[in-house]
Amino acid sequence: MTSTAASGHDVQPSREARTPRWAYVVALLLVAFGMAARVRHYALDMSFWWDEAMLADNLVRRDAGEMLEPLDNRQAAPAGFLLLTKTVGSTFGYDARTLRSVPFAASLAGLLLFGPLAWRVLGWRWALPALALLAVNMHQIGHAAELKQYSGDSALAIGLLVIAAGIHRHGWHPRLAVGLAGLGAAAVWFSHPAVFVLAAIGSALFLVTRHELPPGKRREHLRWLALISVAWCVSFGLHFWFFVRPVAANSDLRTWWHFAFWPIVPRSGQHLMWYRDIPIRMFRYPGGISMLGLGALTFLAGCVGFFRRDRAMLVLLAGPLALALLASALGQYPFFERMLMFATAPMILLIVAGARLLARSTRSRVVAVGAVLLLLAGPAYRAAEGLVLPQGKGRADVMPTLKHIAANWQTGDALYPHWGLHFTVQYYVRYTGILPDEAKLVPEGRTVVTMPGSDPGWTEQLTDILPTLRGRYDRVWVIYGNLASGEPHAVAGLRLIETFSHRRGACAKLYEVLQEPAR
Repeated sequence: MTSTAASGHDVQPSREARTPRWAYVVALLLVAFGMAARVRHYALDMSFWWDEAMLADNLVRRDAGEMLEPLDNRQAAPAGFLLLTKTVGSTFGYDARTLRSVPFAASLAGLLLFGPLAWRVLGWRWALPALALLAVNMHQIGHAAELKQYSGDSALAIGLLVIAAGIHRHGWHPRLAVGLAGLGAAAVWFSHPAVFVLAAIGSALFLVTRHELPPGKRREHLRWLALISVAWCVSFGLHFWFFVRPVAANSDLRTWWHFAFWPIVPRSGQHLMWYRDIPIRMFRYPGGISMLGLGALTFLAGCVGFFRRDRAMLVLLAGPLALALLASALGQYPFFERMLMFATAPMILLIVAGARLLARSTRSRVVAVGAVLLLLAGPAYRAAEGLVLPQGKGRADVMPTLKHIAANWQTGDALYPHWGLHFTVQYYVRYTGILPDEAKLVPEGRTVVTMPGSDPGWTEQLTDILPTLRGRYDRVWVIYGNLASGEPHAVAGLRLIETFSHRRGACAKLYEVLQEPAR
């Protein structure tokens, strides 16, 4: 295996290759800011939100072998992620901060790896704004402190792209080939969308090898690419057959994510809204861009620029997103927000490449600086605000509320959480001992999560549970937060005793249960 340049027309000029010292200093400051924002968010130690609580429930109740079976509570995660998190939890404890340490470490690793990737793809001048966009991306910051696999999706995609971009720029090298084969084979066990990244990498490297190398070297490089692809396919096939296939057959998950599958042929107004909303929303989440129009424009400009100058790089960056969209059309992968976290880095690279193309086309530094500042303004403000006034990604922290309830608990009390907080409250009551053993949630056995906006109003909910409360409980704590559809109102049969609220937490209202309907 030789070390021949893969695409000579993309070798950077010598003055571009000589990165000034100040650029490294700026890059280090950006990485430091991004890490500080992630550490600050992780240090908040917010309570689980309902999706995390449902996954944590599986991790606590099941042993390692059972984690490889289909999960309860509409949960799905790669086998490697589950086993690693289970090992961490069984070793160090199942508190929120410990269980979140795996995605937190992945987020930091992704940020550190993104710098070399941006340098290889864009050169140092444009790598800096790209690094800034990833550092201040609030979704990257938020998922760093969340017990889900999405930070790992992003970090693994970045790691794979770093190696692939190195091969694309500088040619094949034994260490790069072995690293790409090994990381790719492992990635599919820790990230479901890693298969899209690997397919894009394989396609891009095939284009480089097939069209840009002399015939004498082409055969050797194609042989190496074929061996790497076989390793990937074997690893993916094993993981898919034993662990992904049963999850893919889960009708509940398909029903839950039905709105996120691409309707190729629109047959309803909802399908037309998909074309209007979903593609453009990806620039906000996971892209982190506030100005969606500018984000979409620069993204398309970046695609056009790479199509003209470096089609292999276009496949490398846009391919994972395109393959995810195709899988969505086939009903195999939701094309929506956090499920696209793996594409954050290539999306940012294409956006910044588009800003570079616009600047070169207009020959105006003002255009370049203005576009970058507009792209960075919103995300940077939110990230800075999160450092000073952290709120925990807008989710209600139930722990202050549960501590208040525990301090004022009386025999004969019951808990009624809003559906968006039910599983969170249930997890902490069941596994932390924060409330007495007698503490019960009503209605008992509640397992259905209602889609936002479709749950009944508070009056109807509280009226429905009155027959359950009367004769069994004297008081009921109604817990609600930012996910609730409004604030509970007075209901015949319940008398308000007190209201508790917390700046960062969920709220609670304590009602006396009148044993006879109020007259």
